[in-house]
Amino acid sequence: MEAIERDSPRPAPAPPPGLIRSRAVARGYDVLNALLWLPGGSDRLRRRFVALLDIDPGMRVLELGCGTGLVTRHLLAAGARVTAVDGSTAMMAVARRRAPDALFTGVDLSGPDLDETLPTGDFDLAVLSFVLHELDPARRARLLRVVAERLGPDGQLGILDWGVPPSRPRAAAWRFAVRAIEPPVAHDVLDGALDAALATAGLVPTADHGLAGHRARALIATLAR
Repeated sequence: MEAIERDSPRPAPAPPPGLIRSRAVARGYDVLNALLWLPGGSDRLRRRFVALLDIDPGMRVLELGCGTGLVTRHLLAAGARVTAVDGSTAMMAVARRRAPDALFTGVDLSGPDLDETLPTGDFDLAVLSFVLHELDPARRARLLRVVAERLGPDGQLGILDWGVPPSRPRAAAWRFAVRAIEPPVAHDVLDGALDAALATAGLVPTADHGLAGHRARALIATLAR
């Protein structure tokens, strides 16, 4: 009996509660995205966004706040060489499975040492998908400034974030929905705060597209000359 007990495999230790919560958040993020962008869906929204970026094969792309890789996989499919960063280990674990050919690095985009922790290099394109609204104006401006420093001379920045439908009734309903699921720091994005943030960082919008019935906004910007 003792030999049997010694040879019996021990059960794996349970993951810590924080990791369980993180995994649940990562799964919930994908579920929320699937529901939020009906009809058409989250994948279609992100695929259309990436198509607007005119990616050439081999283009060096820095994706900030990659989350679970919903955009990352489309960047890779377009032929980009992707360096993806995020502050959530659980989110990046999902992203690695979804986009295994990307290079992933853990970076807290709201951290005080962003200048030191964010990957360096003259990137052809930087991408921020539903990231900027999560930061307060000061951190938002700092992130954009640091990102601008990572772009090559002809580099571009692609932003996907909350938009507002042109129809007044739909706009009111959408604003209500976004404010219900997002913290107050995100609400100014619905009122054009990204335009001011880009200008402060020395970035100039070159294209502005409404996607998913203008519920999402895709901005493309370049360095001011």
